[in-house]
Amino acid sequence: MRITRQDMLALIIIFLAVAFFFRPLFYPKPQMFITPEMGVSDIWQLNFPLKVFLQESIRSGQLPLWNKGMGGGFPLIAEAQIGAFFIPNLLLFYYLPSYQAFNLSYVVTFLTVSFSMYFLGRHFKLSVPASILASITFSFSGFFIAHISHLNVIQAAAFLPLIFLLSDLILTGKSKKWTVAIIVLYSIILSQQIFAGFPQMVFLTLFPVFFYIVYLAIIKFRAKELLSLLKPFLLLIAAITLGFFLSAIQLLPTFELTNLSLRSGGLNSQEVLQYSFKPELFKTFINPWAAGSPKDGSYPDYTKFDGAIFWENIGYVGILPLILVIFALFNLRKNKFVLFFFILLFLSILLMLGKNSPLYVLLLFPPISFFRIHSRFILLVIMSLSLLSAFGLDYFLNILRRKVVVIFFIGLSAVFITYIDIMKVWFNYHALADVQIWLSEPETVQYLKSVDHGKFFSLNRFSLWRYYFLTFGWTKPLDYISARNGLHPNLNILYNLPSAEIYTALFTKRLLYFSGLIQSGLEIRQIATSIASPSARLLSANNITHIIATDDFKTEGFTKVFETKEHVFNFSNLSIFKNENAIGRAYFTNNYKTADILSEAFDILLDNSFEPGNMVVLEKDVDIKKVNSTDQKEAIIKITKDEHQTLSLAIDAPYKGLIVVSDSYYPGWKAYIDNQEKEILAANINQRAVIVPKGKHEVVFRFESETFQKGKTISFISLIIIVILTLFQLRSFSHQRVSDNIHSSGYRNNIAGKRKRVARKLQPRKD
Repeated sequence: MRITRQDMLALIIIFLAVAFFFRPLFYPKPQMFITPEMGVSDIWQLNFPLKVFLQESIRSGQLPLWNKGMGGGFPLIAEAQIGAFFIPNLLLFYYLPSYQAFNLSYVVTFLTVSFSMYFLGRHFKLSVPASILASITFSFSGFFIAHISHLNVIQAAAFLPLIFLLSDLILTGKSKKWTVAIIVLYSIILSQQIFAGFPQMVFLTLFPVFFYIVYLAIIKFRAKELLSLLKPFLLLIAAITLGFFLSAIQLLPTFELTNLSLRSGGLNSQEVLQYSFKPELFKTFINPWAAGSPKDGSYPDYTKFDGAIFWENIGYVGILPLILVIFALFNLRKNKFVLFFFILLFLSILLMLGKNSPLYVLLLFPPISFFRIHSRFILLVIMSLSLLSAFGLDYFLNILRRKVVVIFFIGLSAVFITYIDIMKVWFNYHALADVQIWLSEPETVQYLKSVDHGKFFSLNRFSLWRYYFLTFGWTKPLDYISARNGLHPNLNILYNLPSAEIYTALFTKRLLYFSGLIQSGLEIRQIATSIASPSARLLSANNITHIIATDDFKTEGFTKVFETKEHVFNFSNLSIFKNENAIGRAYFTNNYKTADILSEAFDILLDNSFEPGNMVVLEKDVDIKKVNSTDQKEAIIKITKDEHQTLSLAIDAPYKGLIVVSDSYYPGWKAYIDNQEKEILAANINQRAVIVPKGKHEVVFRFESETFQKGKTISFISLIIIVILTLFQLRSFSHQRVSDNIHSSGYRNNIAGKRKRVARKLQPRKD
């Protein structure tokens, strides 16, 4: 597609629209979004901390394969949401301060989706004003604006229009000489969408692509040209396959983590259908606040609203675009794209309704059943509405039969009206706070950094937040600053403080089971909390030295050592309690018990006979002779190196025994004793143990993931293939240009020769 002056003007208009919306992040002072959610904020408990850790890792020349401070250690690249291979993340967070990079990530994301949607409209032969309308309504729709708290979600979703555009170019063969280049570009874009870190968006992108293939197949079948679609279809499959292979460095570790989580067998029917779109929420397409707003606390608690979460169910695109969709109906028979997007619109609505849909059975089968919150099909509903409104605008402009300049002005007026409508709804929706205030260290952080500590554990972390959120929303956003003292996971990453807890989409079964044992002994009310003895012992065994709670916390063995000056949400101070019985990061013992099944391990760990620091539960028998208690001597253990992917210990063992480390058990970790690799044993469900001979030794744990290495190899080979294909395309294009020049030169010479011969014949003869 040739870019005209009108296209350049359109791109400038779109850029200014995006810049105006995000201006408060940069001017007149640096600010950040602090929008809270139900019990947490995905900005401050997930996206921003992970991006800060990504920044620290890449600046130190490492990849963030493992973070030792999350739940006893966690494979961050495998979890994917950190977006470690997403090019905008790498560039922005490597070169800029964290808050600037984070804010610019929004600008880059919205420019990506709005420019892509504009070019998709132009690809469909829409006028410039209609394409701008599609761009504005899609990128500033309820899905993208309400999901600003979920940066990785909108980063991945932003590629939907571009991937659909490239899919159509391959399937229709409109640019045959550029086919190889399009396949290369397709695989790179698809891999970037995967690297953004939200797999469900990849599925929601490929779903309309494959549905479009079926749609074209029906058209070709009726025209008796079905075989003509075979080659383009195979080329598209090749592009998608190459994109997945290029992403293997991310996908293989993610598959490994998924197989170790409760999602290994897929979600059950209750989980699949839990978050469905409520039919009564269709009125929010006209009035986004029809069911209330989380900003002022008027939106219902989703647990009492049939699982309907505001930001997962809001599809507002403006009033005028909905009206223009009606005009698109008049092009239903004339334009194949109009018919396709009407069909996609209704299919997406049915899937979005989840358990409220007659097609709910389809959601229970793979690959749809691998994902939760099927109300997110609203993204495809919004895409269809945005494009149909653009087709409707063009139909309306065509029936006016006015001069081109007048039609262009009327079209831009429709865009302006829509943008103003959307800005009135969304411009002041999200909470903002001064960067310097929000990035300052909370009181609890300052205290923990001043003392020796292991992991900490935060109690009452959701109850006060949840109550305040449901009652007041974020009408007073600065009230949430005091809540930082609770150090809800993963806020601790910002301050390099190890937490026993973690906030993530994928938990390993071991981490979940061990955390469940601890939680089983917690009695948490609105304020007061107590811990039963078995859970207290597990806290000690897990090197949890401090607990953050309210003053009502009373449990034997825990001593109050600090109290915050400010109240959380004006309700209560938070205090830090020291666990007097906590053991160190590592301990040595030869006192072990074996558990053949998980329930046996639970029983041993919860039994009063379990002694933290002097006993370990293994999952198989080992060749270690138990020493009489009277003959036991303490081992001397010293941590010599403590990094995210390496832990080195010097030990003087009085006899052959087990060194137990309170870090998470996970495949990929390898142990070396005096440079000789040794087996790592699963201990206490989610800890590591290694058999150590008598004497002085160096024990080194290194994270050396085999799945990551395999994925890296596959991605590297795929990258080589992409380079070869690119060179082939350039060579082919170069030869084509030479051939064209030769043909053109030969043609001109031939014409010139004919002219000379004719001229000689016409000259008079000389007698």
